[in-house]
Amino acid sequence: YRESLRLASEAGLESFAFPCISTGVYGYPKSDACQEAITAVTGWLSAHELPRSIIFCCYGSDNAGLYRVQLTRFA
Repeated sequence: YRESLRLASEAGLESFAFPCISTGVYGYPKSDACQEAITAVTGWLSAHELPRSIIFCCYGSDNAGLYRVQLTRFA
């Protein structure tokens, strides 16, 4: 995540999207992936100006639910 955010920042992007990766056929635990993504992104956002907006693209209601719950801590 950090490398993607660094590249987005260098390109001057205002927004950037991340898909829920490796949680389907590769079987990575969805809750772990969610926590790692949010931790990396919130850490980046607290220290950098760009990108200003991050989109988490969730495939399925189970992933979306995990992100909603975790993101309420930052609202």
